[in-house]
Amino acid sequence: MPKGYWVVTANISDPEGFTPYRETAGAIIANHGGHAIIRGDVALLSQCPGIGKKTAERLVMELKDKVGLEGPGAAPAAAATVVAAQPTPATDAVAALIALGFKPVDADKGVRTALTKLGAGATADQLVKAALGRKPHFTAQDVLFRVLLRQSCGGSKLQKITSVASVDEGAGSQALMMMRAIDFARAAGLTYVHTPFADIHHADRPKQAWADAWEAHFNLGAGEVLYDLASDCGEVVNYAFTFPTLHALFGVERPEVDFDDAILREFRRRYHLDKPPRQNELLSVCVHARRYNRHDFHTEDSTDLPRLARTFARLRSVLDVRGLAYTLRLFSQGAPAEFRDLGIPETDLHLDADPLWSMREMIEADILVTTLGTFSSVTGLLCDGIVLGDASMVPARGWIPYGSDGDFEPEALASRLPPR
Repeated sequence: MPKGYWVVTANISDPEGFTPYRETAGAIIANHGGHAIIRGDVALLSQCPGIGKKTAERLVMELKDKVGLEGPGAAPAAAATVVAAQPTPATDAVAALIALGFKPVDADKGVRTALTKLGAGATADQLVKAALGRKPHFTAQDVLFRVLLRQSCGGSKLQKITSVASVDEGAGSQALMMMRAIDFARAAGLTYVHTPFADIHHADRPKQAWADAWEAHFNLGAGEVLYDLASDCGEVVNYAFTFPTLHALFGVERPEVDFDDAILREFRRRYHLDKPPRQNELLSVCVHARRYNRHDFHTEDSTDLPRLARTFARLRSVLDVRGLAYTLRLFSQGAPAEFRDLGIPETDLHLDADPLWSMREMIEADILVTTLGTFSSVTGLLCDGIVLGDASMVPARGWIPYGSDGDFEPEALASRLPPR
């Protein structure tokens, strides 16, 4: 975290300890901040906890044209006058990237690179999309601080959030963060402004085509206001890089995958807008086994297959006792020999298949067994069927947890099965 921003240097894991810290700095800013910024009073701004001389100088440079003061003690109008350059698509794109959390130097570099690639006729939107493909040094906390500082000085309040995740994140991680942002905005009384996916890790096709495919797959932006450069630049906070601070500031507590029924129904409705739910002829049982990340073979959080085999055995016994006919399919990565102990025919093993197709097949399941990882979690959240989840994570409400031994309460499943 960059030094000098009291919003982020507070102990946000302890909201009670955070409040007096925030109020101490807030009092200085509220009483003197606007005058100090316009006068360039670096010494006064440096009295805020965690704000050093260099940070204070940067705040003066960035905010002196955004703070307006009236009444006794206000700086002369000439002191607050800034001559603005004529905006161009490039300057608009740089400003938008800074608002989303890029450092100014990285935003400028990204737009210059995009201009070289796209040409001088590129629009601001095109430049932003191209620049988002760069691996940035995000400072979204800086953006949040500037918004809150303007609010303390009598400027516009924090009203809008969006979600732009790191380009190192896959589809599951980015979608889950977007779902959390939408949920948080509703709980906090804010407006969620949708920024479509621009760069998703583990791509198996051209970057933009990959991002567009996942955007259409989830449909999370359906019915939401789209991010607009002209009106939103500098006013929208990126939830993906500020959510701990935002949750502490607004007093909203949410486990990572715990959404209420109403918002889950809405996410599922959006998902099914162009994909009507299907009716399975036989009871469909699907299992997701995370083995490694696509293309980089990262094995952290890989599924414990012996444990999964015990979950399978318990699940099959419950279904067999009920006398239900069912299909059983597994979606994962690797070679068929790795899954021999699960007792699933090779024809029902879908290994290294298209992830978009795999996720849809699992979402349509009547019974879904999820494992660790955000891809699995999002699939479970969008599934209307019975979901079994790893108890080492906090399962979403309604999920049936299975323990470290792979076992789960059979009656919890039996009570929700259809009649024979």
